[in-house]
Amino acid sequence: MGYLDELRQNRIELSEMICDIRQQKGISQKELYEGICTKKAYQDLENGEGIGDEWMAECLLSRLHVQYRLLEIFLSERDFERKESRYRIGILLQKGQTEKAKEALAEYEAKAKKSVLDRQYILWKKAEFLKETETRAAGQMAKEALELTLPVSEAEERLRGKVILSEMELELYLLYRKCVQRCSLAEYREILEKLQQTFLSEQICLRCYFETMFEFVVELFRMENYEECRKLCTQTIEELRRGNRFDFISEFYFISAIAGLHRMQSEEEKKRLQQEIKTAYYTAMSFGREEIARQMQAYCEEVYGWRITT
Repeated sequence: MGYLDELRQNRIELSEMICDIRQQKGISQKELYEGICTKKAYQDLENGEGIGDEWMAECLLSRLHVQYRLLEIFLSERDFERKESRYRIGILLQKGQTEKAKEALAEYEAKAKKSVLDRQYILWKKAEFLKETETRAAGQMAKEALELTLPVSEAEERLRGKVILSEMELELYLLYRKCVQRCSLAEYREILEKLQQTFLSEQICLRCYFETMFEFVVELFRMENYEECRKLCTQTIEELRRGNRFDFISEFYFISAIAGLHRMQSEEEKKRLQQEIKTAYYTAMSFGREEIARQMQAYCEEVYGWRITT
């Protein structure tokens, strides 16, 4: 028997870890398992009688704000392939390759276990496909997906309190708010502060944090608060650099530059900001985000009457 096989068989350690962390954080069993699994399934897990569904354990760890990548050593080959499929769909969406992402999701759906978590994930991705063209429908689909595990009111209460939410639940709640009931600046500040307090120190939900920060700076831009917009963009770019995360950095370069262009500038400053826009464009291109780069190009042509590339 190999080392990984031994680790996979030693499930009781994972069960003990989940139980210990739950108790340390003052979270009840019901708060942790509610919506994700039955009371019996959860109690079986804590008693060391078996994990059951691997994704169930991942979502429980996520609600506990624990890096659930450690769970990969326990995955069967089939479960690992399913996890890789979800990762690939996320990368395709991030790069703006929506049609390829739809094809990958259809393949995933055909093989899915049809569990609550699978249904939630599939609805979430379908909502993301809709958000650019059918905003309200996307928001309602995100709400439907979220409520497979938690009502919106419960998610909001948890976000104000201990934030006992999985990463998927958090993403769904914020997508719902973005599409159906837009957050105020005060709500954005409160949500970002909560994410910083509960997730960033554990290096989880980073995508959710940076996407929410981007939506916030866009809202500041819309309200012509260009100074704070640029300040937050600069701070976030530094955070992204420190974490070697370059998947969102182009958007922050771009919004910072166009916020600068909306203030009175010398010709020299305008040239510098145009160079920042070019940096944003080529950064997006270098990380395979052609659709994001195309949107930057289209914006500059429409608003400023010039092309980033000649």
